Amino acid sequence: MHSLLLKYVRLAVFLLFLISCSNNTIQNDAKRLATMQCKALKLMKQVSDGDISLLEESTNMANKASALQKEFELKYTSDRQILAFKKALEDEGKYCK
Repeated sequence: MHSLLLKYVRLAVFLLFLISCSNNTIQNDAKRLATMQCKALKLMKQVSDGDISLLEESTNMANKASALQKEFELKYTSDRQILAFKKALEDEGKYCK
């Protein structure tokens, strides 16, 4: 009985560890995407303000951000993961100035 209880406790600890690692990955991925989107927006603003020399760089950054977003859409498929990623992305996006 004691060994069975110990197995359940170990399993619970392992699952909690996996969940916490997953959330950390979601947060890191959201930060990567938000940073890239922010850079793309800043470049687009500079282009719209008249700095046409940044047009190609702006387009490239926007394309990279779009590709990364698609990658994460394939990576996070469960409802819980999608909501967590959207929330993390929203939180990270607040820092774009």
